[in-house]
Formats: sequence, C-alpha cells, structure tokens
Amino acid sequence: MLQLRRVLHPTDFSDGARAAFAHALHLARAHGAALDVMHVAPLLGFLPVGAGIDVAAYPSGYEGAYVEAQEESLHAYVRAAGTVGVDVRVVPTVVGGPVAREILDHARAAGADLIVMGTNGRSGLGRFVMGSIAEAVVREALCPVLTVQARPEGAERPTDVRRIAAAVDFNYFAEDLVRHADALAACYPGASVALVHVVDSMMNLGVAKLGFEQRGRALASLEAGAWQQLEALRLRVARPATPFSYHVSSGFAPDEVLAAIERMDPDIVVTASRGPRGIMERMLLGSVTERILRGGHRATLVVKPAGRPVAVADEPDAAGANPDAPALVGA
Repeated sequence: MLQLRRVLHPTDFSDGARAAFAHALHLARAHGAALDVMHVAPLLGFLPVGAGIDVAAYPSGYEGAYVEAQEESLHAYVRAAGTVGVDVRVVPTVVGGPVAREILDHARAAGADLIVMGTNGRSGLGRFVMGSIAEAVVREALCPVLTVQARPEGAERPTDVRRIAAAVDFNYFAEDLVRHADALAACYPGASVALVHVVDSMMNLGVAKLGFEQRGRALASLEAGAWQQLEALRLRVARPATPFSYHVSSGFAPDEVLAAIERMDPDIVVTASRGPRGIMERMLLGSVTERILRGGHRATLVVKPAGRPVAVADEPDAAGANPDAPALVGA
C-alpha cells in the first residue's frame, strides 16, 4: 500500500501540469491525503543601469497587481479541476524564486510524501536539459516524484491507466521498486504490472568473451535465471491480487530497457533515481532513469532509495509472500 499523507503539485498552468493535477487529485483522494498546490511565478523584468544597480522595467505599483493576478490564476486553476473530497491547500504564490528550489523547499517543509508535476511546461522534462526545473526536482527530492505529460489521445487520465512497467535491476533497490509498482497499481483499478529486466550482454565480461554459439546459450541461461528471480521477487513483496507479467531480454541494458518499454507502451513507468552520476557517464550515456525521463511522453514515478519510501508492506498474507499465489504469465 502507499502511505500518502500529503501530496505536492507544482503547476505552471500548462497542459502537462493539468494532466499531473488530475493524478495528484486521484491519488490524494484515494488515500485521504492533503494536497498542496503551488505556483512559482516568473520574475518581472529588470533593466540594468550599471554599477550593479537594476531598475524595475514596469510601472510603480504594478508588482502588487501582478502578484494578485498570479494568485487568482492559481485559485481558478484549482476551482476548474474539481477537488471534491480532497483537502486542497493553495500555497501562496512565490514570485521570482528559483523554481526548483522553491518546490524542493516546500516539499521538505511540508513533509510531502509525493510530488506530482507536469513534464511539458516551459521548463519541464519535455526538453530535459541539464539544470532544468524538473530534472532538479527529480534528482534532489527526498520523496518519490511522479511526472506526467499531456498526451494527444488523452491517455494521461487516471481512469485510463491500465499497465504499469517497472525496470528492475536485481543489484539495486529491486524489492522497493516492485513494491512501489504494486502499490501504485492498487491505486488504479484494473491496472497490471510488467516487470522489465535486461541481461546486460555488454557489461557481463564472462559472456562477452564467449563465441557466438556459446554466448547465445549463456544468455539464454541468464535470461531463464532472471525470469525465476522476477517471479521470486514478485511473490516475496507484491500482492497476489495484482496481475503481473515478466519481460526479460538481453543486450546493452540502457538501450534495451528503453526499447522494451517502448514495445509495451505502459501508461506509467516506475524507476529509481541513483542520484548524481559521474560527469563522463552523464555526458556519454546517462542513467536508464534519465533516458526514460528524456523521452517525456509517459507518466513516470521516480522512487528515491535514499529518501522516504511511500510503499510499505501489508500484512504477511496480503503482501504476496504466498506460495499459493497464481503463476505469472510472461510476455
């Protein structure tokens, strides 16, 4: 289950933000969580006059009217969303602050368990340049971050979520990742979970040294072992009621994980953030999570291993640790 007491939704009023707001409301309503909605307004322009002195490039007294207009836009945004059944708090608008820092500071101060934000805004993950607002929030937030992009076919609606994919690395945060994917599926009626694992044939030196035929047999054996590990992982931490499938392949992991996700076209991807990486790796490849986010065309829940996990185990007989749980069907 997810333990959500407070959800934070930052908005820039874009279509992506509105899509994210729908998910924020859905998740807050399902868990009886409070929902903070905040907007960091752009700073009004200043003209440099030299000697370190700036002069406001707008008439005297306009700043108050500007802040008032931004506040009204935020309240209208909330009213239009239909917030019945959710305890919504509209955070006073911040003008001109470093946007990512304002979001992160509020999340920490308010004790947010989840941040839900859009990805196709003016500085969102649609472009995902280094130093962007969304990248900074995903990297630095202590809590999980769900990013959502508006899609032309409307598949960003919470009622349309049918498949959740989790990219699983057995050496890194696997149990918590699967637990979050399972708990998220419980929030969207009828949703299933697909566990994706890639045997990295490029990084496995033992396999890389083999001849063509031996390499094929070795990879087939490793894939079969990965299938069994996924099954054991699911039975250990997930609920029997959640439909699961396995997707195991081999290749260069960063590329093949993305290819597998593209093939199955899930509505939400669950992945983990490893935090800052070495500069050379980021320049050449980047992490799998960064690549998923750069795609920017599907909702992505980024779980933070060093932060506060929001998915917790149910009672033992409900958590999936049940030898009589139904067998899984792989794709």
